[in-house]
This record gives sequence, structure tokens and C-alpha cells, in this order.
Amino acid sequence: MRYIEIAIAGPLKKTFTYSLPQSLDALTPGQRVLAPFGRERKIGYFLGNARPAPGMNIKAIIKPLEEHSFFPSELFRLCRWMADYYFANPADVLASALPPRLKKKQVSFFIWKNESKLILPDLKLKIKIGKRLSSAALSRLKDHDQKLLKLLIKEEAVEEIWSGENSDISDEIGDLPLSFIPARENVKNLELNDEQQIAFENLRASLNKGHQVYLLHGVTGSGKTLVYCHVAQEALNKNQTVLVLTPEIALAGVTLAYFRGFFGNAVTVIHSSMTGKERFESWQGIRNGRYKIVVGPRSAIFAPLPNLGLILVDEEHDETYKQDEPSPRFQARDCAIMRGKINNIVTVLGSASPSVESYYNAQTGRYKLLELTKRPGQATMPDVKIVDMQSNRISGDFNIMSFNLKKNIQECLNRNEQVILYLNRRGYSPYIKCNSCGFVPSCPDCRINLTYHKAGKKLSCHYCGRISSQFDICPKCRGNSFDFCGTGTQKVEESISTLFENGKPLRFDSDTASGRTGAYRILSEFAFGKSNLLLGTQMVTKGLDLPRVSLVGVLSADQSLDMPDFRSSEKAFSRLLQVSGRSGRADKKGEVLIQTYYPERDIIVSASKQNYKAFYEIEIASRQACEYPPFTRLVNFVFSSTDEKLLESTSLHFREWLRSHVSKNKLTVEMLGPAPCPLYMLRKNYRRHLLVKTKRMVKFVAMLSEWETPEPRFKLPTSVKMVVDVDPYDMM
Repeated sequence: MRYIEIAIAGPLKKTFTYSLPQSLDALTPGQRVLAPFGRERKIGYFLGNARPAPGMNIKAIIKPLEEHSFFPSELFRLCRWMADYYFANPADVLASALPPRLKKKQVSFFIWKNESKLILPDLKLKIKIGKRLSSAALSRLKDHDQKLLKLLIKEEAVEEIWSGENSDISDEIGDLPLSFIPARENVKNLELNDEQQIAFENLRASLNKGHQVYLLHGVTGSGKTLVYCHVAQEALNKNQTVLVLTPEIALAGVTLAYFRGFFGNAVTVIHSSMTGKERFESWQGIRNGRYKIVVGPRSAIFAPLPNLGLILVDEEHDETYKQDEPSPRFQARDCAIMRGKINNIVTVLGSASPSVESYYNAQTGRYKLLELTKRPGQATMPDVKIVDMQSNRISGDFNIMSFNLKKNIQECLNRNEQVILYLNRRGYSPYIKCNSCGFVPSCPDCRINLTYHKAGKKLSCHYCGRISSQFDICPKCRGNSFDFCGTGTQKVEESISTLFENGKPLRFDSDTASGRTGAYRILSEFAFGKSNLLLGTQMVTKGLDLPRVSLVGVLSADQSLDMPDFRSSEKAFSRLLQVSGRSGRADKKGEVLIQTYYPERDIIVSASKQNYKAFYEIEIASRQACEYPPFTRLVNFVFSSTDEKLLESTSLHFREWLRSHVSKNKLTVEMLGPAPCPLYMLRKNYRRHLLVKTKRMVKFVAMLSEWETPEPRFKLPTSVKMVVDVDPYDMM
């Protein structure tokens, strides 16, 4: 008897032992099977051979769903590593690597294969070989004898077929995915300058010479993408494939256009806003070798590229590379480094504002540092000025703008140039207040103020998604007069026409850029001059190359600086530096105005000087003093329950159990909490978290796995949910 280890999706990290029927050939790692699971049949993933414990009651799998695995051996190894490191169910990781079309719910039907002596004349069944049993015929079979259908299957008179089994798996694929995104013109005609050439030569010399991580630290507008393209061409010349990661869907189209300009139809894209058909055809084209280069956000880390020779991670600092929900809660940049290690190839991390961890690794020799300190051609870095809002603010309804910024915007528009305004707050107003009774609408599930969106008069919770439409009467006093407090991107957009007669604004945030075409449509309209002012949230800070933009205005540099997150300074600095870099991409020198109430603050000053190293020196000293990454690693245990007292007692008990297991395994950790999360209530659940600092992450997570195996869910009450977040980014 052959025993195998199968992973099945579910709340537990554990795997299951099954037997492999003698009639079946050996399976390959990652291959999908249909397995009995309680009273159900579920899809499982073959992980390897198993040794069952004595006395185990072991069932046999029903059948493989396909003739082979969809996972190249290196990708399967990456998925196993992700499951182990991020404390995730292997089935959840493997399922994340497959397109949705392959993950449809498995429903079976039956077809006639042969005549059978088992069929009784009084059943009056129409037997058509190769045809599907009708529901009426199936009902009569089951009504006559529940065992009869199983006997018919056993003697191969009837065959059970499962939806998705061997279906949709065809080397026939349709049109180019996202064909509405054209290639960027003249990219191949751009020549490398001296700094770009040095970076390229270093990277080219490292190809096919084993695993190495490079950090390409280039100022904004220094041409990192052109370096990427030239190195990618070298990999293609060696008959290898290339993976290009971008921070989020909104930027995937921009990068895709650039790479299509260089490589034509050898490039494809994968992201969640594509249709199911597009994603499947792109995935198929990657597997069969039609596409040599894959561009996409964090989910593209699972692209089944054969003969992978190079990985490029653009804007490596970006927080959107970390997936918070659902499991697996992975960091795509770090997974890219591990995939490079598994494939024994070069991984390049690029950024104008590298993460503190990556720059530290470059400073200590773990990564190799390459630097681009200037913009190519006649382009120069912009002039950046700090505007003190305490003395320069416009009074009245539009007090989010200074006199200086208003004047500079008007002058820019009069010259027929373009402007970018950055405000990291979407919606119309962060909250509204009834002028009659003072009532402020809040989310009953999360206990935070609801954001007002003027379109549709909607109140929205940006945490749980609750929406209340057509809000125009106070539910407390029935009044209809409201004070719209604070300012979001919608409110600024509405005010542009009042402030600037020739202002033609476009709003670029998650409300307007949703869907498969939203982001590309907005950026195309702006690039072709249909608008002269692009207003947006942090989307406007990333990777945009818009030559006609000569002015960038930061409406509020102080947002997020005081968030309860040790990375708040890093995030704020990065956004300021990145958005400043959108100005002055062409021959004309650009200008940036940063509005703040704290003009002397180190982060603001460093960002205004585009001085990453000054920021890094201050930040790395703070991290070391407080024992935060890169000097330690973090695991955040987040507990939630509708029972507030049970939540508190359970989290305290867990801390003591954890302390005991840590001691038993001779690990040294620091525990902070459990304490209420900054967002204490979410979706009707109270929340507390326990933050653990450790310098031995692999052993710590392995200890958790060993602990949970005999004690599923660590014996927590069923009404208390716990999430284990390794290397957390969202501390809310």
C-alpha cells in the first residue's frame, strides 16, 4: 500500500494521509486529486509520500483531477516554503497559484460507457453510449437501489465526470491579454547613460552565475525601467524567461506598456482585475512558452514560468507587496528573493526610496548595491519647497490649500503645463456632522466615523465596506443640514473649478480606478492632455512618467506621521519622496510644494531635499534602539471575537501558553501585549493583538507548527479567531 500526504484547504495548517490505489500511477508534486473528506469530497494537493502512524484509519483518494501537476518543481518548492514560513495551509498557497477557472466548485455528472446486465427492465432507462445520464435517469437509479450506481461505476458501465476535470486545459489561447494597452513608443531607441550602463553591465555579468540579490537605488526619474529592459533582453537571449513585479494593479498597465514597447507580444500580465478568461489564457500562455516576460502585482509571484532566469521587483519598498487577507499572508518581495534562491538566479530590487530592511542588507553586504544618482538627458531633479500651513493657509471653505500652492498652480495651468496634487484621503469628507443635533454617523460594526462620498450621497466604512446610500436626513433628529468636516479627494476635485477657471481635473483613487480599464483610462486621458490636473491618493506617487507635469503639490504631508506603526515614518517619507519625483521629467525643471504644519520635522526636511540617506541614518538608529526590523523579526497574533471579556482572557492565556512553549524550545523572544488593536472593533468583532519579536523566525514558526499539530487551533475557544501574521505590515 502506498501512502501519500495531501493538503486540503481549511482553517488548520495540518495535512492528511491517504492511500494511493494500486490502479493509479505515481503522482507528481502539486498534482490535484479528489479525496473523501468526512461526508464530502474535496480537492487536495499531493505533497509527497507519507508514513502513517500505527492504527490510523486511512482512506484512499478517489482519483487525480489531471494527468500531471500544474506546478514546475521550483514553483512547488516556493509554495512549500511560503506555507512553512508564513504559517499557512499548503493548500491555500497552492490554490493561490492557480487561475480562478481551475478552482470552480467540483460538481459531478455521469455518462454511459457500456451496456450493463445490472440494469433492470422495469427502470426503463434510455442508454446512449457516450451520452450524459439525465437527472430523471439518475433519480430512478438511486430510488431503486442506492448501491446500484456504485456497482455500475465499478463495472465501468457508467463513468463519473467532475467539472473542471481535464476541462479548459488546452495549448489553444486567444488574443493578447489586455490588448487595449498599447506598446509605449520609441522605448527601444532610448540609450543608456553612463550610470545606467554601469548598472546594466554589473547585472549582465551576474546572469547565469548563481543566486544574487541586487538593490538598484535610483533617484526618481533615473531610468530604472530602461535598465530592467536591457537586462531582461540579456536573459531572453539566453532562452530564459523573466518575472517583473509591480506594486499594484494600477501600475501594472504602465509597466506593461513600457515592456511591450521593448519586447512586443512576448510580454503578458497577470492580475485580479482581469476577466477569468483573460487570466486563464495568460496563465496558459506562460506555461506553454508563448510569453517570455510576465508583469504583475504580488500574485504574479506564482507565474508558472519555465526556465526562469531573472526576477525584477520594481518599487520594492511598497507596502502593497504584503498580503494581509486572506491567507497566505505573504510578502511578495521576500518571496521573489526566495524564488530567486530556489532557481539560483539574480533578483533585482529597484526603488528611489528603498525599504529600510533592503538598504540595510545592501549596506551590510547581503545585497549588492547599484546606484543611479541623476536623471538621463537634460532632465534634472525638481526644486522642492516646504510651505508652512500655520502661516500660509487660505481661510474659509478651502483651507487645505496654501496661497503659495494656489498661485503656482494657476501659473502652471496658464503655461499649459500639468499639475499633480496628492492627498492620501479618498471620499468627499472624512466624516459629517448634523448641524442641528451634532450627530456624527459611525459604522456600527467598526465604531469609526463613516466617510462621506458625495456621488450617491453615500456613507462608507473604508474598513469593512459597509455602505449607506442616499444619506440626506439625520436619523437622530430628522434634520437635513450637515457640516462636511475635513477634505477628501472628491471635495478637492469639486473645488478645482472654483479656484481655477482653466482647471480640468481628473481624480485618481481606488474609487475611480477600479476595474480592468479604470487606471489605464485615467492615466491615458491625462497623458494625452485631456486634463491638466491629476488629483489622487498614494496611487499618484508611484512609477508614473508624465513629461508635461511641472508641478506637484502635496496637500497634507502630515497624514499618517503619527500612526501607531513603527513604519509610519518610513511610509510617509517614501510617499513624499516618490510623489515629488513625478515633477520635471522632461527638459523643463520641475517644482514641488509640500504643505505641512511641522516644517522643521526631520522626515519633511529630508524628503524636501530628496535625501534618502539622511532619512535612513535617523531611521536605522531608531530601529536599532527599539529592536525593530531589520534587527529583529516580528510575528503579530491578532485575536478577534464578539465576546469582549472572553477575548481578553483568551489572549492573556495564549500569551502564557506561548511563553511556556518558547521556554521549552529554548527560544528568546520579546512579547508586547496582548493589547487592544488601534482599530479595536472590525466587522462587529473586538480585536486584540500580541506582538512577538524574535531573531530566529524559522525556528519560532516551526515551534508553532509542532504545537498546533496535537492541539488544533492551539485549543482556543471556537468563538475566538486568531490570525498569525508573519512579518506584518498593517499594525491596525
